Amino acid sequence: MWRQNKTGAIHTIKTETRPFRGSIVTTDDVTLSSSADTWYLAFDGRNILPEKRRVFAEMVGLYTGLKPEGLLSLVESERRQVATETLDTKSAKALKRLSVALDKMGVFATRYIGGKPIRYGLEVRPNPVKKRNYLYGGLAQPILGFLDGSGESGIS
Repeated sequence: MWRQNKTGAIHTIKTETRPFRGSIVTTDDVTLSSSADTWYLAFDGRNILPEKRRVFAEMVGLYTGLKPEGLLSLVESERRQVATETLDTKSAKALKRLSVALDKMGVFATRYIGGKPIRYGLEVRPNPVKKRNYLYGGLAQPILGFLDGSGESGIS
């Protein structure tokens, strides 16, 4: 793939995409395997007001199922942290709404970049790795294949 910039120079752009594997369904309409999108949740502890960190950890813990104590330790590290990489689409949408609610509650600190006030909330983004669901858990995984290439030789 290539792109032309404003000066007319052509640059190649390297992109990596993983194919979305569809469902494997038997003739009697039983789904043996299906793929699902996953999302990741990240935040920067520097963007959360110190007096609101406990509220932040409790609320995000309710939405993700993560322990508030673990989230609080991530917040106190005061750098960008990825809390989880395995959110489903429904949870990701709920966390985006939570980010707006936490902003209205005054949880996020205002930072000035170039003289303009900016507040960063929760970072909820698609994960390039898809989740593969199998009938009866991972029992059929060696036969139907792996999604991430972590399988045995040649099975993917």
